[in-house]
Amino acid sequence: MPTIVGTAINDGTSVPLPPHQVGDDIVLFVYRYASLGGGTLPTKPSAGGTVPAWVDISAASGSSNNASRTAHFVATANNHTSGTWTSATGMIAVVLRGQTASPIGGFAETGNTTFPATAPAVALSKTDGSSTILHFVGVNLFGGTAGSFGAPPAGYTAYQGDSMVACFAKDVSTSDGAAAIAYSGTASAWRGATVEILGTLPPPLGFFAMF
Repeated sequence: MPTIVGTAINDGTSVPLPPHQVGDDIVLFVYRYASLGGGTLPTKPSAGGTVPAWVDISAASGSSNNASRTAHFVATANNHTSGTWTSATGMIAVVLRGQTASPIGGFAETGNTTFPATAPAVALSKTDGSSTILHFVGVNLFGGTAGSFGAPPAGYTAYQGDSMVACFAKDVSTSDGAAAIAYSGTASAWRGATVEILGTLPPPLGFFAMF
């Protein structure tokens, strides 16, 4: 299954990308909350220089004055940068290694004003355990009180989290379901996204002994 080799987080319109090499898959979760027009997505930067041509995974319109989009790019260099995502308020970058040539499997995005914040279930492309399942959540702090995310559910590993956005992954990817995470602040709404990154299983024991 693809290995998470680095993560980074920032509250703003860009995020420093973790160290990466050619062939790594760089996944971004880009979140926006606002007092008005929260259904408006953060604007993707134009490719140029060290900014790659980010490919949308999910870019559905938001609601309840918050929105999010997920994107990725398979690295062609070791010095890519996120670029500026206009109107973003929080971002997470995840670098994975060992994915397939076309790495995006199931994905979904949702949101609500009823807590806990929840990354949605997805229809998995593979159920043999070879995928890595990433979960992201962001909370709307406009007019609220900043808090912190609690521990992810049993069977999940936390990778990043601050007062606005968080990332965690499912430990075993033979099945999937919605994954909720508690928040201690008084946020008014949230967005959640789930992405399946496709990988391959190692050959069974004894495989090479046949040759």
